[in-house]
Amino acid sequence: MHSTAIAGNAQSTISREYADLRLTSAFQPIFSFTNSRPIGYEALVRATDPGGKSVSPVALFERAARTRTTQTLDRACLELHCETFAATVRSPSWLFLNVSPEALEREDFDVNAYRRIFAEHGILPGHVVIEILEGAISDEDAVARRVEAFRALGCLIALDDFGRGHSNFSRAWRLRPDVVKLDGEVMRNASDDRRVALTLSRMTSLLHEAGALVLAEGVELEYHAFLALDADIDLVQGYYFGVPDAKLARVSAVNFEGLYNRFREVVEAEADRFHLTLAPYVGAIEEAVSGMEAGQSFEQAAKLFMKLPLADGCYLLNEAGIEIEHAASRLYVLNKFSPLADSRTNYWGRRPYFRRALRSPRQVQLTRPYLSVRSGLRCVTCAVAFKYDGRALVFCGDIRWEAALQLALLSPPVEA
Repeated sequence: MHSTAIAGNAQSTISREYADLRLTSAFQPIFSFTNSRPIGYEALVRATDPGGKSVSPVALFERAARTRTTQTLDRACLELHCETFAATVRSPSWLFLNVSPEALEREDFDVNAYRRIFAEHGILPGHVVIEILEGAISDEDAVARRVEAFRALGCLIALDDFGRGHSNFSRAWRLRPDVVKLDGEVMRNASDDRRVALTLSRMTSLLHEAGALVLAEGVELEYHAFLALDADIDLVQGYYFGVPDAKLARVSAVNFEGLYNRFREVVEAEADRFHLTLAPYVGAIEEAVSGMEAGQSFEQAAKLFMKLPLADGCYLLNEAGIEIEHAASRLYVLNKFSPLADSRTNYWGRRPYFRRALRSPRQVQLTRPYLSVRSGLRCVTCAVAFKYDGRALVFCGDIRWEAALQLALLSPPVEA
């Protein structure tokens, strides 16, 4: 059963009844960095008992599961969210509606019911994002069929809590979501651990290549927003931008121009410190190449680089990417990957920096951090292609990344 109170004044609230509880909607804004404004709202249910005490969403759905009324609760929430959204949001925006994998697996799940309710409240299916919640799926085929039915209706599909629990790349490849929402824990971990922060842009790039927009949840601090901007994340959601609210009245007044200016200042300062730290190593590689062009041996040319405190190793590649010379730091004998450290058959032609270097001779190439199988440490590689004795060679030097970070006191650099 349900009842509806339609706004006759500013204080009226649309609601539904579920058992002895009163349900209302709250909407959390979702912002686009490209548009610098909210472009959608996630609908969230709020419940209160007869005494006016709040009941958490977790307790609400646990109660529904115990009483076997989950379907009734789901329908009440759907009608409530659609009616409230239609009465509250005036400009074209996305409505994000949560749907659990368990609901999608039920034989009696009815996508047409969604279509009828959208039509009843004048909501275009193209303005609805069906958000598949994190959870175990026992019938992947059934969920995939329901997702395709929503897509045929015109709805967009979002995958929630990516990076936590059961939400992973396998599910993303199968369901082909239009939006992937990174779990808030990912942002919190990225702010605490540079290694996680480094993976954000890679993860975002991979999801972009799969055809999805990327949304970061849990953006609670300006630094979280900086991490999202640095990783080229498209959409953001969190208390820094706006808390869930029934009237959409508490959307934070984020000054996007100011945010972008501060981000640019931070990025430029970090890049300056990063390049200042690496400048001696870049200079040593350039001098080594000039030395070899003037007739020095590899051993002679590598000496200046290897004397620098963060040098992890030097090596020379032929035009096929085969390592033909190398000079190793003492750290190599401590390598936990020692079976991989023997360089006599090393092939680096697969490395993007090698291909970039060959395309742009005498231009220094700097990589993003990666694990060196030679030393067992993360490093960045500085590489320069040049001509020697009529053939193309690439001179490379590895720099210990962790030590460079500590020396520069910076976050990972932005790479275009």
